[in-house]
Amino acid sequence: LWTNKISQNLHAELFLHHLGVAYGNEGSTVEGARVIRSFVTTRAGVDPDDFVLFDGSGLSGHDLITPRALGKLLSYAATQSWFADWKRTLPIGGEDGTLAARFPNAPMKDHLYAKTGTLSEARALSGYVDTAGGKTLIFSVMVSTHYPRTNADRDAMDKIVTAIAAAN
Repeated sequence: LWTNKISQNLHAELFLHHLGVAYGNEGSTVEGARVIRSFVTTRAGVDPDDFVLFDGSGLSGHDLITPRALGKLLSYAATQSWFADWKRTLPIGGEDGTLAARFPNAPMKDHLYAKTGTLSEARALSGYVDTAGGKTLIFSVMVSTHYPRTNADRDAMDKIVTAIAAAN
């Protein structure tokens, strides 16, 4: 809940260390990253060339991931027995967490479950959206040229996701 809805990066970092202890050899950042990399590539089927992981929070300027990799990971999650519980931890458009003030009106309000991400000049929004046609689609939108004191990129991402939902 803290990690996804509120975007508390410390919790994500600590989780990485706990994974290193539980499934690796030690509770270090490096070992936790190895555990994640192994899981994501072997279990979720993400191409190892589609991401680089240096920490648990995503705050390292060396962390990289493609929208394709996030989509693959979200697709994998949707097939798991724990999916419904995990999906409830994601911010809900117009409702709570980092999306409380975004997507406040129908038809998007309460029909978007997504994680935001912001780092320097980059922003991202990835998750699940219920469409006008009754389907749930996976999406991942990333912008690498966020300018200070403007929300133009965020507004564009929101329009893209709204258009996807309306067209499907």
